[in-house]
Amino acid sequence: RTVGIEIELRHLAPTPVGQTVTCTARVIHVDGREISFHVEARDAHEIIARGSHRRAVIRVENFARRVQAKG
Repeated sequence: RTVGIEIELRHLAPTPVGQTVTCTARVIHVDGREISFHVEARDAHEIIARGSHRRAVIRVENFARRVQAKG
């Protein structure tokens, strides 16, 4: 499993209400348990947002214990 650890996104252009937006994510780097993605959103005319996202591979049992300890 993975959890998001960082997201950076720039809004570049507006899109009219009701218009379809398509989002894509592409893996650009893997470093141990961290995975970096390039993300992009576009409408029918242009790119409306662009950025990056990082996720970390976790051990579910360890993660659940850490969350439980906070409760």
